[in-house]
Amino acid sequence: MPYQKTPSYLMTYEHDANQSNLRKSGTVVKTKKEPISLDDRIRDEKEAYNRGLDRKKYNAAFGHAQSGYHLKRRNEIYAKVLQRGKNGKVLELGSTSWKKFVDLDESAPAELTCINISEEALNVGIKSARYRKTHKKTKHEFKVMDAHKLEFPDDTFDVVFGREILHHLDYEVSAKEMARVLKKGGQIVFLEPLGRNPIGKFVRWRTPDKRTAFEKPVDKEEIEILEKYFDLDLTYQQLFTVPVGALSKLIFKSSENFLMKATHNLDLIIEKATKKTNFGLWYRQVIIVGTVKK
Repeated sequence: MPYQKTPSYLMTYEHDANQSNLRKSGTVVKTKKEPISLDDRIRDEKEAYNRGLDRKKYNAAFGHAQSGYHLKRRNEIYAKVLQRGKNGKVLELGSTSWKKFVDLDESAPAELTCINISEEALNVGIKSARYRKTHKKTKHEFKVMDAHKLEFPDDTFDVVFGREILHHLDYEVSAKEMARVLKKGGQIVFLEPLGRNPIGKFVRWRTPDKRTAFEKPVDKEEIEILEKYFDLDLTYQQLFTVPVGALSKLIFKSSENFLMKATHNLDLIIEKATKKTNFGLWYRQVIIVGTVKK
């Protein structure tokens, strides 16, 4: 029986007729000395994700660092924040991370809204929602929308979240918009790549076609921007687990082995010992939890 659309699946589209500065591939043509406008960045991101990005090679380069003990810690942090949205309103910047982090059985929000600049990427989330019948547990909406121009009233959401999305955005503009639409006491939670990790930098250099043109991994400058709008709690993940993860994949079938566990514990010890410094920026990832300043 074919799926019948219900009012809970709402999609809106924004069109931009100005395609004069796009290559045939959809990438913006700019020299290094020319300033890049926000409109250029938005257009490039949309074109890239509508074409589709195959990240299998990029993810494979990290070996067992892509899975393992740190995932439990990450999921616990997300669950704690998203619990605040139970019976409330939650916004995802993106359209598929809800599958990993939103527990619709135990803490379903009254409304779960997912936005994406790419129609194709959004459709992936819509298909998953249809298959999982999420509309039976929450009012699940999908909208094509620019995260720099959120089309919601002030003080709408209890939680805004996403995974590996902020580094595709203008941090200042998107942070200001998230703060605007969050209610007093509302929170954000995001997992983002860090820019200093040597192996992360090397993999990004080796796989330029697996990324979009204007990605900007998190560093001290981006943290300072977010601190204007949020009281932050940062959790750093994967330092020595990154090189050891590649080795572990050659030795062990499972990522849950004594080598990865020992290295994960070492990363935790170093993170705790350097908590009051900027050393955490050398890790591979950061989990950003923030409470809006209102």
